[in-house]
This record gives sequence, C-alpha cells and structure tokens, in this order.
Amino acid sequence: MDLNLKGKVILVTGGAGGIGAAICRACGQELAVPVILDRDADAAHQLQSKLQGEGITSEVIVVELTELSDVRTAIETVGDKLRRIDGVVNNAGTNDGVGLEHGSPEGFAASVEWTQELSSYGIRVNAIVPAEVMTPQYEEWLKKFPDPAEKLRNVASTIPLGHRLTDPSEIASAVTFFLSPNQQSNTGQIHFVDGGYVHLDRGL
Repeated sequence: MDLNLKGKVILVTGGAGGIGAAICRACGQELAVPVILDRDADAAHQLQSKLQGEGITSEVIVVELTELSDVRTAIETVGDKLRRIDGVVNNAGTNDGVGLEHGSPEGFAASVEWTQELSSYGIRVNAIVPAEVMTPQYEEWLKKFPDPAEKLRNVASTIPLGHRLTDPSEIASAVTFFLSPNQQSNTGQIHFVDGGYVHLDRGL
C-alpha cells in the first residue's frame, strides 16, 4: 500500500530512541523525511547515521521540549530549512499522542480537545495507544526485578494476542497509517496497539 508520504516532512518528538526511533525509520521507509527532535544529541545523530546507511534522509534538531523557547526555535529551524511541516508525532511530552499507556483519561481528553481545536484548519489529530512495548527503556525497567525473565513472562501472560509484548515497529506502522494523506476522514480516533491488553484482558 502506498501511503503517499513521499517527501512529507514529519516531526517526531523523542525521536532518537525506542518507539520514536521506530517511527522515524517507518516514515523514512515510506520516503518521508523524519525530523528527529530529541534532547539527546548523541543518540539523535547516531540514529541519523543508521538511517542514512539504510538510504533514509532525516534531519536532527536537538531540543528540550519543556522549554518553550527551544520549541519555537526548533519549529523555525524546520521552516527555514525544509519549508514545510506535514505531520507531527507527539511521541514525547505530557499527554502524548503516542504513549497514552493503559488509556489515560487525561491523554484522551487532550486528544479530543486538539481535534476540536484544529479541525477548522484541516488538521487531523489521532492518538495511538500502546501498552507494554519492548523498548530499551522497558528492558531497563525489567532489570530492576530480581528475576527479569520471570517478570517478562508474567507481563506477557496478560496480553491476550500471542502473549507477547508489542514491538516498536508495530506502533510505528500504526502511526504512519494515520499520518498518511490517504486517511483524510480519520481524525479524533483513539487506536490501541496492544495485543488486546486494555480491552480484552481487563474485560475478562
């Protein structure tokens, strides 16, 4: 399926690692230009080098997202250099568009507010909700337990589909789908990518 993302400039906050890095890679594979926004300069440039080795063009902007002046400068830099912004993936920050783990009501409310506020400008807003995703950060969390392997088995056992954690690439696939200009009627959606963890496991 052609997602028609070729040449689209996609900003990814927290793009240097984990789910963010997977999203940058997936966007690049669809011939978009991911802009890696992250405060970790080394990790961001390392990812850029890896992507370049895969034939993916990307940009890096080092930014502290909690500093409004940093964010303004980052947006101005993108505008000056690339002349356009076609999509933003709010992967890092309060009430993330990606990362509303376990269905945070506050996150959902923010998503709805953004949808209402921005629809008049033709801007679509959707939330992708992961639950247990095997990222480097998750691996570090597992190491805090006396038996990390046993903890992982316990967590995986609660996930109905396949009894396994979600891979970051699966989150990235959902994100690129909703970023696609093919999805002009998809807005205000809250899409769970969690192997049925939130609805099926809790329902049972």
